[in-house]
Amino acid sequence: SGSQYTSGWTTTGTPGSSSASSQFIVPANAPSTLYYYCQHHSGMGGASSINVADSNSGILLTYGTHALVANSTVSGEYTIATNFDGTTSNLYVNGDLITQTTPTIASGAKTIKIGEDYNGFIKNLKFWNYAKDMIIKIAVTFHYDTFANSGDPYSDGSVTAAATAGHIYSDTAVGTYTWGTLGSPSTASNKTTYTWTTVSQITADLLMVGGGGSGGTNAGGGGGAGGLVYGSGITMSGTYTIKVGNGGPWVSGSNTDNGYDSSIENTTYTASALGGGCGLNSGNSVGVNGGSGGGAASSSSSSTWAGGSSTQVTSISFENVTLSGFGNDGGIGRGQEHGGWTRAAGGGGGAGATGNTSGNYVTNSGQSARISHGGDGGIGKQYDISGTNQYYAGGGGGSIHNNDSNGTPGVGGLGGGGTAGQPRNTGNSGTKHTGGGGGAGGGGGSAGGDGGSGIVIIKI
Repeated sequence: SGSQYTSGWTTTGTPGSSSASSQFIVPANAPSTLYYYCQHHSGMGGASSINVADSNSGILLTYGTHALVANSTVSGEYTIATNFDGTTSNLYVNGDLITQTTPTIASGAKTIKIGEDYNGFIKNLKFWNYAKDMIIKIAVTFHYDTFANSGDPYSDGSVTAAATAGHIYSDTAVGTYTWGTLGSPSTASNKTTYTWTTVSQITADLLMVGGGGSGGTNAGGGGGAGGLVYGSGITMSGTYTIKVGNGGPWVSGSNTDNGYDSSIENTTYTASALGGGCGLNSGNSVGVNGGSGGGAASSSSSSTWAGGSSTQVTSISFENVTLSGFGNDGGIGRGQEHGGWTRAAGGGGGAGATGNTSGNYVTNSGQSARISHGGDGGIGKQYDISGTNQYYAGGGGGSIHNNDSNGTPGVGGLGGGGTAGQPRNTGNSGTKHTGGGGGAGGGGGSAGGDGGSGIVIIKI
């Protein structure tokens, strides 16, 4: 008795003929028990118990006649989301659109079943009263200064298009977007300040980098990178004040051009990524402290000077989540040896490594064989928070003396660190929006590069 179950069958050729075949893939909504039988002889048949979760797919959630199906045979942890606009239902896995259906959902009360015939564990389950897929995997990114002065780092083309994509600048229009509501931004004292209100309660990842320190002058040290702060799984709701620090602008004759802090706060919590220490000018001693320390300058004597220390806090409580802070010391600077000009400065510290010590040596007492190497900047740290595996907070390179034509200036660390200038040339600035330290000027009174501005990224 009963009716034939025909769903899931694919037949090739004519059954009973050579090379013909039939394949049955158990549908997600198949009954838990099906029966096999012979259509020619009575009494030839039996029951076949089918656990849908043991086949190719299982039902994770049903609502009315609509079923959310997840592949139960693939191991790992996934984020699954769905929305329904009245006609089309979209299924996302880890933010990517996997399939679209047009289910029929009649009006009236419905029973929601969670984990029906689903072989697995459900870690978190959330419902929203708006189209959550519109902001899946958006990295809301706050920058220092205007769109025009920022170099359009994402090729958005305009400040309006940038705002739609969640890329926010000091001249972004006030209003409500899919990623939240933006108050009036302002820039003062080398910081751009934003007021941001979430759409609703969200779970977010946070990356925050302070501005990098500038490079030193005249065989000076590389600028230290801004401190870096990172945390994931942060529950956020309400209004936050976000400040993005500028990189330290190089100032002639000054050693106070550290980077500026970036921060986020609400009425209860505050977290800061400290600005990087600047690289010292030639003739000074130890490096300047900061988020990552600035590199020490070279010396006209045979002295060896230490780089600046990192002052970044390594553990910060924010919204009851522990954020990790990163920063490292600047590199050591060395003095001349054997009466020659073989002297070089240390590289600035980076979020991922200490700034490198400068190197120098001569093969004899004469200056013709002198060789020196400015310390390379410390490497930054790599994150995929904005959709690309990018390094942030690399230290600036230390320079060599202007008379050392055979020497090699220090290279900036991965993460926006600027490379030191060649003898008598200006150092390269740290990259904007990375917190990279500026490269030092290459002797002869050459200017150091500016530090790169910081950044705050909130992935929701």
